[in-house]
Amino acid sequence: MIINREEIYILLNEYYLRNVKEISVEYPPFSLRLFTLNLENFSVDDIPSPHVFESNLRKYAKNEFMRRDLPSYY
Repeated sequence: MIINREEIYILLNEYYLRNVKEISVEYPPFSLRLFTLNLENFSVDDIPSPHVFESNLRKYAKNEFMRRDLPSYY
């Protein structure tokens, strides 16, 4: 799902009202979980290390175009 900045609050409130306590945010091209948002204590957990992110990046960045186009950890 792609949402804009103005819609994020609506979405988070809706999840909370539906009793969803955690939301996992993933980066689909890598099938990598970027973080888990805990709506009960407003924390961000399970952030992958730079090493884990870069190792996933190397799987997909086989040529110079992909290395330039894909995001970095930072």
